[in-house]
Amino acid sequence: MLSQAMIQLGERRWSDAAESFRRACPPEQVGLLAPQEQLRRNLALNFADLASHRPRVLQAIETAPSDPRFQIATTPSGRPTIDFVAPGTTPVRLSEGTDPLAYLAAVMEKLKPARQTGKPIAILGSGDGYPLVSLARHPIPLAFEAQQCVYLLEPNPANLMMVMLIHDLSGPNGPIQQPRFHWFVGRDCVAEFRGSMLADLYLPFPQVTLANAPDGTQLAGQLPQAMRDLVACDARLEQQLSRRYADLPVDRLIRATSPDRDRPPRALLVTTRFSTVLQHSTADTARALRELGWEVQVVIEPTAHHVLTFPAIRRSLLDFDPDVILQIDHVRSEYGSLFPGTLPFLSWTQDHLPNLTSADTGRSQGPLDFLLTNHGPWYSRNFAYPAENHIALGKLTQVPALPTSWNSDGPDLCYVSNASKQPEVAAREMVDSFRDYPELQELARACADQLIADYGEGRSYCGTVAMYELIARVAGTDARQNLRGIPELATELFERVNNLLYRQQALGWAVEVAEKRSLSLAIHGSGWDKLPRFAAYAKGPIAYGRALEELTRASKINLQIVPYFCLHQRLLDGLAAGGFYLVRSHPSDHTIARLAGFLLAHAPGARTRDEAARLIPPSHLAEFDRLAHDNAFIADRLDPVELVRVMQGQGLFLDGQSMPPRIDEVSFSGKAQLADRIDRFLPDADLRKSLALQQRSAVLGTLSYTSGMKRVMRELHELLSARFGRQEQSLNAA
Repeated sequence: MLSQAMIQLGERRWSDAAESFRRACPPEQVGLLAPQEQLRRNLALNFADLASHRPRVLQAIETAPSDPRFQIATTPSGRPTIDFVAPGTTPVRLSEGTDPLAYLAAVMEKLKPARQTGKPIAILGSGDGYPLVSLARHPIPLAFEAQQCVYLLEPNPANLMMVMLIHDLSGPNGPIQQPRFHWFVGRDCVAEFRGSMLADLYLPFPQVTLANAPDGTQLAGQLPQAMRDLVACDARLEQQLSRRYADLPVDRLIRATSPDRDRPPRALLVTTRFSTVLQHSTADTARALRELGWEVQVVIEPTAHHVLTFPAIRRSLLDFDPDVILQIDHVRSEYGSLFPGTLPFLSWTQDHLPNLTSADTGRSQGPLDFLLTNHGPWYSRNFAYPAENHIALGKLTQVPALPTSWNSDGPDLCYVSNASKQPEVAAREMVDSFRDYPELQELARACADQLIADYGEGRSYCGTVAMYELIARVAGTDARQNLRGIPELATELFERVNNLLYRQQALGWAVEVAEKRSLSLAIHGSGWDKLPRFAAYAKGPIAYGRALEELTRASKINLQIVPYFCLHQRLLDGLAAGGFYLVRSHPSDHTIARLAGFLLAHAPGARTRDEAARLIPPSHLAEFDRLAHDNAFIADRLDPVELVRVMQGQGLFLDGQSMPPRIDEVSFSGKAQLADRIDRFLPDADLRKSLALQQRSAVLGTLSYTSGMKRVMRELHELLSARFGRQEQSLNAA
């Protein structure tokens, strides 16, 4: 078999030779080959991979003249390296010292900060190949599965030929097959690199260089020109955008967002592949807009080693010419002048992040910056966002197609969540987050301890207002007035610690009921196997999408447990998938509907609690005060009437009825009530399915991505028409 491989190698039948070598000598037996046979095996495997994945590199090597200056050498360690032997000079070893692996270790240590942060690296000359192989086969894992981009610039194909002989670069983990490695080989390698950077504007420019060849310094001196070319390209794109959007007519935007438009409107959606939630939500938004007749382009990194760059986004703007830009959890001002001010920019605040909850950010909003949020009054009151540019929008769900029929023959009870962290661990992390505020850190620790103790005694807390009360009780004063940072502490206590305790408390009830009644219970998500109380029921993570939808339908009873209004993302998606849910009762599931009905009867035009108090007849003020108090769980952000109006802006509680319908029938407030609900619904599959489908229909009518985007674009059209419709001027003039 080896002789056959040698013949095929001589005939340049690279793939055949590689296969013959693999059959004759599996990887674990390579060390048994003679040195020359190892070199030929490496060459066959590498050239076969080049032929399939990088034919231009193979051609550059095959057509290059021989260059005797590059020679394979053996070090005292016995490992091969490459010597550069120029006529009349002392040979230069491309690995310093007597052992290439020792030199490699020093190089990798030097590159460690760049590798840990994923900074793109340019290898200037292939050297003796050890760093190239190590960067490929031993990457440091990056957040969100990002990949480090590596550029190889090799002006001397003969050097690379020697590398092909002494190293096996083949296979999925080698630098030939991995797309994150970009190869430029030959005397024009720098020019090809510059051309590639200009052709693919999502490629990150190298921030770290490794001079790995005799002429590495010369190559490094040429890279700045490539950067200047990119800067010049970006300047040209910016000028083109400025000219195109300098005088955009108002009526174009009004017509584009009108139901009676004369062409499909265009939406540019910006997201990142390095956030699972954001990219999935953006993809669902794109599908919804397309269903509504929009043309949509999503700007996202093409691969895990690409990045979003200003030139790439500007090129998308020019090529697509959108009417509207939409991005989740970011605003226009974060990008400077990147996005033209004459295009509406819709910022969907799915999370209240520091880049959004800032008065400077609020003041930066222009007339065409619209905030899609379920906390509009809070953003205006605390962060100077213009109130007239709010469009109410909370969580939405996609609409999976349901099978014509299905059997709920899975577990009796099912819970899906990643809220598996031990509360004590979460408490320590929360306390540590206040390390820069010593005066708060001890209070945070005491509050967390008290919170855990209260849950141990069977108590629970339903909102941030309760956290303020807990803080005041622990501090022995009205902490909200006397200590700085109390709002942040209340939020952190609620989100990091109370959230876990609230969920795990009710899940503990489910465990007790299941064990008493011999029911099957499946807990899906990461980390549950580490908690003794739940480990026996832990089933591991479940993939988002079809797998989760099928599990939801198959489970007889799904559990929804959140310390806020029940229509959280998990419940929305679960109902859309056709699943049946029992829901831990939260006051907001019931009190918002009651207050909405009261306002409909007595103060239909009121937008705030103070306005309502002025409009409501004196005979009904006591009832109003009671209903308002019942809805005060997030009073630090929205007053109760504002909360109702924000919900109604999303299409909920318009008639004062509960949402989802029949929520009272499926709610439980303690272990005994959970047991009663299980006893009622578990034996009756038809009742479960009919109720689930009724709730699904109500949810999809208001909170599907299609319904939500239809409403958002309708409101955007109304805002644009009301503000600019009678003005015959450009948006810049407006």
